[in-house]
Amino acid sequence: MPTPDDQGDDSQDAPGRLRRLHLTPWWISGVVFLVVYLGVNAIYGASTTRPDPPVVDDPDRVIVNLTPVAVVPIEDRIRLNVLIEPPMDLLRNGALRDEVTVNLLSIPKSLTFEAGARALSTEIDVPATDGTFEMYPLDSYRLAVVSTVTATDSSGTERLVPSDLVVWGKFPGWRVEPTTSLDADLDEWDVPQNVRADILSGRFAVAQVEVSRSGSTMAIVVLLLTAMVVLTGLALVVARTVATRRRRIEATMASWFAALLFAMVPLRTNFPGAPPIGVWLDFLVFLWVLMGLMIALSLFVASWLRYSPPAK
Repeated sequence: MPTPDDQGDDSQDAPGRLRRLHLTPWWISGVVFLVVYLGVNAIYGASTTRPDPPVVDDPDRVIVNLTPVAVVPIEDRIRLNVLIEPPMDLLRNGALRDEVTVNLLSIPKSLTFEAGARALSTEIDVPATDGTFEMYPLDSYRLAVVSTVTATDSSGTERLVPSDLVVWGKFPGWRVEPTTSLDADLDEWDVPQNVRADILSGRFAVAQVEVSRSGSTMAIVVLLLTAMVVLTGLALVVARTVATRRRRIEATMASWFAALLFAMVPLRTNFPGAPPIGVWLDFLVFLWVLMGLMIALSLFVASWLRYSPPAK
């Protein structure tokens, strides 16, 4: 049976417990914010780390470097920087001794570097065979590149030169999967038998170009979508509170609802990468955010018309 002294101690501890209860949500909010902050920075740091370039150690082969530098999602196109590294027997005083042609058979496109050329790179736009912008920000773009390299000497004699493909690079907002033709798995692609035989014999080189959104881009999109949903939820809570007459109706609050509603469209169009209207996130989140804000504004206006008496 508790004594009067015990009851006195409990009454003295009650204010302390109340203070701790009031502080608990703030502690939890602080921990959650810290976890989210550290997580976002970790994702950003990992996504901005430049991957190590693949190494093909064969001095007798032409190395064709394919470096993605841009993506046009709405057209499913990848912009590639093509740089060749010829072996020493194709060089004279740092320039090409013979004319070198890179035939990209799967695109199709041929790139010719004249004899005597020192600038051995160019940019091309290629269509991605596997990619769709509707899946933003989870969209990725792939292209299987099949190539062969020929050299033409001053007498016009053309010969096949052994070659390898190297895919590597990094540019803002995107991640490039580094790979080489030595890592190619022909079972993943529908390669005709005659082409497969040429690849296995070394006449052709094949590699996959794969570009996907970086982790930092996806993290920013998730945070923006979360902000949209939270603001819509707050607007609905305020509208319901006014409709049930738990709070006084302030006519100026209508401008707050309208500002939220009209701010969502510019926010949506300024997502990282500026995805066009019609991606799956529009139907999964954005459409319902707009509908929620319109419902909240309509509920507030209806409550104002219903409960606010006309001025006398």
